[in-house]
Amino acid sequence: MVVWLVLVVVGFGQGDPTVVMTTNGPIQGQVNKNTLVWSGVPFAAPPVGANRLRPPQPVQPWTDVKQCTHEGNVCPQVDLDGIVFYGDEDCLNLDVYVPITVNQTGLLPVMVWFYGGGWTFGDKYEFGLYDATALVESQQHIHVAPNYRLNGLGFLALSELMSEGHTTGNYGLLDQLAALQWVQQNIKAFGGDPNQVTIFGESAGAFSVCWHLVNPASAGLFRAAIMESGTCDSPDFFTPLDQAYAWGYEYAAMLGCNDRSNILNCLRAVPTETFLNLNFPSTPANAPRLYPLMPWAAVIDGVALPGLPLDLIKAGKFQKVPLVVGTNHDEGDIFLFAFAAAFPNVSLPITEEVLRTLLHRFFNDSATELIIAEYQDQPTWEVACSLILRDFFFGCSARRIAAAFSKFGGASPAYLYHFTFDPDWIDYKILGQYHSSEIEFVFNNPWPPLVHEFDANCKTMAAAMGKYWDNLARFKNPNGDGSSGLPKWSVYDPSTEPIVRLDVPVVPENDYLGGVCDFWDKIQEASN
Repeated sequence: MVVWLVLVVVGFGQGDPTVVMTTNGPIQGQVNKNTLVWSGVPFAAPPVGANRLRPPQPVQPWTDVKQCTHEGNVCPQVDLDGIVFYGDEDCLNLDVYVPITVNQTGLLPVMVWFYGGGWTFGDKYEFGLYDATALVESQQHIHVAPNYRLNGLGFLALSELMSEGHTTGNYGLLDQLAALQWVQQNIKAFGGDPNQVTIFGESAGAFSVCWHLVNPASAGLFRAAIMESGTCDSPDFFTPLDQAYAWGYEYAAMLGCNDRSNILNCLRAVPTETFLNLNFPSTPANAPRLYPLMPWAAVIDGVALPGLPLDLIKAGKFQKVPLVVGTNHDEGDIFLFAFAAAFPNVSLPITEEVLRTLLHRFFNDSATELIIAEYQDQPTWEVACSLILRDFFFGCSARRIAAAFSKFGGASPAYLYHFTFDPDWIDYKILGQYHSSEIEFVFNNPWPPLVHEFDANCKTMAAAMGKYWDNLARFKNPNGDGSSGLPKWSVYDPSTEPIVRLDVPVVPENDYLGGVCDFWDKIQEASN
């Protein structure tokens, strides 16, 4: 086994291994255990002043060594109650994690992480949840995690913005694109292979992955993708342009920017905290269905997003790369609490009447009654509601994505999973395998550390998920070269529906969510 220092291969010889020359200037990171980490590395100019509501602009180069040993600013956001504001618009920075010693020669695979949070909150580190130190040390690839703009600062759409920049409403996603371009230009300096880039994300991070799969400008910037609890076909996350405009102009008016002849100058002068304020006296007329919980979405502007992603995938207009996609067993549980807090006339405990009220936000009367009939045999309406939210937003969308990929043969194999692992933790006892609960196993990072500890089964689960994910990055196949000892994960085929159930042990099977997705596919077709 060959063991070498990454930075020797990169060419720094006997110099400081924490100093790397990027295309913008030299940066200094730090050693964290057996990992080199550069934090807060600028990859685009601050999107402030005239750069607000514009695609990301190039970074101004520097000559002195820039200290990249702290996380840097997070992008502006408010807490879940929409009250406490934090962050700074000068937030377009990324982190790079590199293993100090590796057991191979040549350049390392690279994994680029897009965080979730409904495009409303979150950041690349998330108080330590996304600390990739242990992941990089155990799997020995390079990890990159960028921030991107959120809320109206990242997703506001106006026709004036389209005229000015030839795209509108997808600025946060264009930030991710700029980060992927930065990787292409710079990752060799860290020992990474720009031809072995995998993108992965959870929730809105997975929606982001889907955006890159169909965004023409993202072609060639990655060769594999992972979507954890994501979708490619929900209008709540991929908005038609006319709806985005209606919401954008109403939002601008509520910020005091009514004059169309001066609307962009006005919006660029609004204080950041005011720009993010959602504490309006009543629900705005053009607010999205998930307002105020998730009031922003990617915009089908015909340029950066040419159409609804799943429709584009079905038409073959996507980056044909291997894809891992799947869902957690109890995705819907935390949304019961979130929806009860956010939506009028939705409260706990969930009754049949409350469920019907919630469903009417998304479906007509006929579909609502069909859904209630499909789930009426569940032990409680609360259980039924949780399963409906899982299947509607995430679970069955994942199957539709895998099925669409499967039509294009070996160039775009899809691998479908169902996460069911149940550690002995109090939150799991209450919420089950809830939305985002797989992340700490992907990152091999028990979080929060004082509440969650990895026992033997947790370590086994983290090792399995880490290896499947790394194999995809390294071999374009989660099975790798077959030497990992993990059960074989078969390519998804709609006729036989092979999946893996991520548990201890990992279980290959041919049963995805009990067959309920046939029902949801019919609901989806009827609503189109």
